[in-house]
Amino acid sequence: MNLFYTLLKQAKDENKPVTLREQGPDGSKFYFGYLLDYNDDTISVRAITSQGLPNGILILKSSDLFGVDFDDIYLRRLEIKEANLRKLYADTTVPAMFHIGNCSIEEILEQAKKEEQLIYLSLYQDIGLYGFIRELTDSEFLMEVYNTSGEYDGMSVHLIENVKNINWDDEDTRIVRILWEKQKANR
Repeated sequence: MNLFYTLLKQAKDENKPVTLREQGPDGSKFYFGYLLDYNDDTISVRAITSQGLPNGILILKSSDLFGVDFDDIYLRRLEIKEANLRKLYADTTVPAMFHIGNCSIEEILEQAKKEEQLIYLSLYQDIGLYGFIRELTDSEFLMEVYNTSGEYDGMSVHLIENVKNINWDDEDTRIVRILWEKQKANR
């Protein structure tokens, strides 16, 4: 377990979260948290949920551990969630157009463009996209696309009729926006 302990030490020294993979009677389980202590008998973590919320202290038997993940994309995203809980779970400010009712997809896309709102679009024929609406015509839209890490991922044109649904200011779009702002600040 020398490599396990090397990675656990690094996580503790850097105060970064880890994923602990444990084999239990019901199969494998994953736990997330910040390392408190580890030795040949036990591993203790300040556990967090997949939403970044505190979840008590977890003590695992070292002998049940079969994997440790450190500094991967999922854990970096979890760190962002934990550091920005108030921002991520704040109540959504609802644009006035939603109170009027009977909004069309075109009007919502136009409002997203106007407000520089980062949105997630689910499309009928393709994958979903995070990004900003940059142009609209009667039948198409141009979107500046970002990946889940907030990194620029190109421009994409789609038909408005292919929009299945739109996520406006939800937890995931807020995380992508935080990561996008962080990327933008580092340029």
